[in-house]
Amino acid sequence: MKSGSLLILALLLGFSSVAQLKQPARLEIPITDQQDIRCFNSGEDGVYLIQASQDIKQREIVWDMHFVDTTLSIRNSIQFRYNNSRRYLINASHNGDPYFLFANFQRGVLEIIHFDNPTGDTTVYSIVNPFAFSLADFHVTDEAALLTGYYKEKPIILHYSFARNRVKVVPGLYNDRSQLDQIKTNEDSSFDVIIKEPTPNRRRGIAVRRYSPNGVLMFESRIHPTDKNLLYGRALSLPSGEILV
Repeated sequence: MKSGSLLILALLLGFSSVAQLKQPARLEIPITDQQDIRCFNSGEDGVYLIQASQDIKQREIVWDMHFVDTTLSIRNSIQFRYNNSRRYLINASHNGDPYFLFANFQRGVLEIIHFDNPTGDTTVYSIVNPFAFSLADFHVTDEAALLTGYYKEKPIILHYSFARNRVKVVPGLYNDRSQLDQIKTNEDSSFDVIIKEPTPNRRRGIAVRRYSPNGVLMFESRIHPTDKNLLYGRALSLPSGEILV
């Protein structure tokens, strides 16, 4: 079996008086050719490195997950095992904790697996999928998980409440010829959605919507120029509670 090591380098800014480049910070993690390496962003806190391998005897996939902070130090390591009844779909990060979305074929549900970074504790949330849809993105707030995608080529967002263990379709999005452009979560667990949509004069415009932490529509505005097309938009929440697009 071949072996090696995964090198993570962080270049240190600045030069000495003689213009010599400083030695970059460095972290080495031993790996083998039997392992698949994955890296997930954890916002401003660092990254998660996953060494994925197979336990053939137990018929399980093994994740050795390491949280690497911005100083290139391993702060925490967790091992997670799952069998072939689960399939990994997508991940998200919130408050430094990783959330992984799996499809559980044996139970016929979607599962959100949350790893608490300081303790390593694992919480599994089961979502009874109301219908099959094409998953595009995954976001997490303090209150809920947001699963975005398309159903019959129309945009859709599923809102799963952690406290209530309930899933619902976010209103106001299921329209013909519309496209999800941006989903942005806010500190108060509300979230903003930008949709690209056709205008009455056969051009392309955008719609901006803000939803409460419970997925209730709070604000809606459409930007439909009469003489041009809008290709995309981006939203920024201001301290005053207004939305800058």
